[in-house]
Order: sequence, then C-alpha cells, then structure tokens
Amino acid sequence: MSTTRNFGSTGLGLALTKQLCELIGGSITAQSSLGEGSVFTFSVQLAYPDPETTQTEKTRTTTSFVSFSALRVLLVEDNLINQEVMIAILNSLAIKADVANDGLEALAMLTHPKTSKFDLILMDCQMPNLDGYEATRLIRAGNAGELYSKIPIIALTPNTMNSEREKCLDAGMNEYLTKPINTDALKSILAGYQPTCTALTKIVL
Repeated sequence: MSTTRNFGSTGLGLALTKQLCELIGGSITAQSSLGEGSVFTFSVQLAYPDPETTQTEKTRTTTSFVSFSALRVLLVEDNLINQEVMIAILNSLAIKADVANDGLEALAMLTHPKTSKFDLILMDCQMPNLDGYEATRLIRAGNAGELYSKIPIIALTPNTMNSEREKCLDAGMNEYLTKPINTDALKSILAGYQPTCTALTKIVL
C-alpha cells in the first residue's frame, strides 16, 4: 500500500502483459523518447469469435440496462445461507422477494388472501416436507389457485446433469439454473418473464 501511495503502482502491469502476449503466441514492443513518453505496441493472432459466445455477450449487454424493479419474486429455499445469497443477488437487482422455507410454505403463501401477487418463483429442488418437483406439480395442477397455475417457475439446483434438467422440466418448471447462481444467467432469464420490461437507453457523448 505504501508503494502505491508513493509511486502510483508496483510496475507489474507491463511484465504481466508481456507474459500474456507471449503465452498466446504474440509479442510486445516499446518505443520511448526521453521527456516525451513511451508507446507500447502488442500483436497477437486471434480466432474469429464463436457465434454462440457472441450471442451470449449480446444477451449480457442487453440485460445490463434492464430494470427489474417491477418484478415480484417468491424464493423457495430451505438453506439459510442460500437464502441470504439469493436475497442479496435479488436486492442488487432491485427485485422485491419473499422467502418460503419449503414447498408447503410456498403453497400456503400463494393461497393466502393477503399475499401480494407474485410474478415468478425461484424453486429449490431438494427440500424437506415438500420438495421443489412435487411443489411445482401441485402448483401446475391448480392447488395454489388458477392464478398461479401458469406462473413461471425457475429451478435452482446444484445438479448439472442433463437428466436433472429434464426432471425439472417434466415437473413443470420453465427454466433451470445451477448453483452457485450465475448472475448474468439469472438476469437473462428474469428479463424474459417481467410483467413490464423497462429498458434503459445508454447514451455515449
């Protein structure tokens, strides 16, 4: 810290840049004039962008300027630490969220006459009393009322197997997210299920 205060940096940036250039088969050169300054030029050979990756970047850029403040979410999660993490993520996106500790509590909240209307459910799959799969089946069957029989339900699971994804979709869930939750993936899904999707325009002057 004292070095940064006195000199601005430790001077490692150029050394790291040189190593990175050489690691991918490139090179870096420098031209310096006393009292005038220095010019550093690097050259690397890069492949054409993968179309799938490019589309992901476009999605990420689009969702960066979307407001989620109109979205009301029900988080169904039994693990207290996971609850805190998800609530922190949702709060950072200005999303109002209520928490149910299992499937039974979720059904009770959805059918309670004084509960505010939810736009989307984030459903953990493995829970005591009533797991996410069965809770989803009951919601789709109308046990939480006709109003919620078609509500978007997003699966939350640490299982990355394709069979797990199929199991979630077969239960009636709309989407599938693996833990730990990727914020960009979550934002991309949320953007498609908003009641009102307000895009903010970025102006560069």
